[in-house]
Amino acid sequence: MKKTRIIDPLSREQYDQYTFSSGFTLVHYPKKGRFLKGAYLSVGYGSIQLEGEDAKGERFSFPEGTAHFLEHKLFENDELHLIDQMSSLGASVNAFTSHDVTCYYFTAPINFMKSLKLLLDIPVYPAYTEEGVVAERKIIAHEIAMYQNDVDYRTFHRGLTNLYPHHPIGRDIAGTKESIEKIDKALLDQVLRHYYVPSNMLLFVIGDFSEEEIQEMIALLPDFYLQERPLATTFFPKEDMKPSHLQLLSEEDIPTASFSYLVKLKPIEDQHWSFRRQIKYGILLDVLFGPGSAFYMKHYENNDFLDLAANYHYGKGYRFVTISGEGKKPLVVEQSIMENLDHFKNYGLAVEEADRVKKRIMGRYLMGFNSIKAVASSFTLLHHRGVAIFDYLKVLNEMIIDDYQDLFKGPSCFSATLNKEEK
Repeated sequence: MKKTRIIDPLSREQYDQYTFSSGFTLVHYPKKGRFLKGAYLSVGYGSIQLEGEDAKGERFSFPEGTAHFLEHKLFENDELHLIDQMSSLGASVNAFTSHDVTCYYFTAPINFMKSLKLLLDIPVYPAYTEEGVVAERKIIAHEIAMYQNDVDYRTFHRGLTNLYPHHPIGRDIAGTKESIEKIDKALLDQVLRHYYVPSNMLLFVIGDFSEEEIQEMIALLPDFYLQERPLATTFFPKEDMKPSHLQLLSEEDIPTASFSYLVKLKPIEDQHWSFRRQIKYGILLDVLFGPGSAFYMKHYENNDFLDLAANYHYGKGYRFVTISGEGKKPLVVEQSIMENLDHFKNYGLAVEEADRVKKRIMGRYLMGFNSIKAVASSFTLLHHRGVAIFDYLKVLNEMIIDDYQDLFKGPSCFSATLNKEEK
């Protein structure tokens, strides 16, 4: 086991990283004087890992929604009753599946070690049965139906699926009612073998812990985390990047129209370069479409939209930008977005604007260190992308917007669900 202390001179934050010979990583992020503590056990496996090859060179494929299904069955352990046990200890416990990561976590003011032992047992003692898997299909099918009843989600995902017809980023994290029918116990066992391996897992603990308590945590680790096992290789299909723009419109009896403008960007294999791009797009999207921008103020005051959010997304084999919101004049907003992007591609933006936004982003970032959940979530997601959390401020400080002509270059799509009476 190797211990490394990481210190950020800009934020004055620090953490200790323990790396084991198996590849498993434990991180202690100290929060002196905090009563609340947290533990986040994560796996670099999410909804987009559908096709791959194991250590023996044998190909495999999983139905859509497999990662989310496995999270349900591990988290809701019918034999160990983990949720009930941890709740009785005073812990607030939950789990989530994203496109790239599955995470099981809890926060607790007391009985931390007892809760941690239960958390660590989640992938070690899978207790799901074939009968339990069959029963779970009905539960997840209901969850899928709930997502589909959300007009904002449905509008956004229609655009994303259109932009990504091949890459699994265009598919629902929970899968479809048809795909989850193909999931059985043997398939979930296979996922555990291929992806729930020490080198692909992280235990992030945050709170006021002594070195003795950290050593106690290390002693709690089952052999599951200490024995090296091979990680499967995932394959991702390539997507067409020919410039195009498509408008997807539908009408429903809804009080307010929902819309999403998406731009598909060429994926970047280098993880650190992808991370730099995330910061650059964060600055740009805030300048161009953020609440303080001329674009936002104009359309908000004209009552064209009620809200607007612009975000950048990236991962293995995908990158895209979304500009989404609700309002009375989505088609007016679509045209204005296109004009705003064209103006940026032709003229760039003023250095003063970028610097102003950089300072605001830096302030928000530093404020985030006050939240246990915010630090844990950011650290976990960045770790599985091969990026250190303290790289953020350094890259942000150095960032220069000097290649604006190609930044929003790629196919685009505008998806909107309109009010039948107001178009």
